[in-house]
Amino acid sequence: MRTVEEIRANYKKFTDSKIEDLAKNESRSLRREILSVLKDEIIERNLDPNLITWVDAENNLLTELEKKNLKEKIKHLPCPTCSKKNGELKGYEISTVVSYLIYCDDKTEIKITCKDCAKKYKLNSILKTIFLGWWS
Repeated sequence: MRTVEEIRANYKKFTDSKIEDLAKNESRSLRREILSVLKDEIIERNLDPNLITWVDAENNLLTELEKKNLKEKIKHLPCPTCSKKNGELKGYEISTVVSYLIYCDDKTEIKITCKDCAKKYKLNSILKTIFLGWWS
């Protein structure tokens, strides 16, 4: 495993586009101590400051407790579809298939909604798939 100083020296040799590519596409796989090297390089080269925001967002993982608290807060919000408090919100995956003569469109949506609205979305999806997706 390379040291931080070896990696810092390597990053100095990279082109701006390579640094941008690392920030956008590979920052999630970098070690924590290397992320600061990448961010320093972005600052030194006067690259887009949004790259630093992106790197931070990609690597800001929630702890289990934070995830649990966030889920609890979301569960008790009003439904984003009907604005009613019909009970707790849940996540639903709704798939629809629509066929054309030589093409098939398979669309999957993730919805956070109440049970009543989820039933409406699923029924709509089932009907579309039955009538428009049968020949795929």
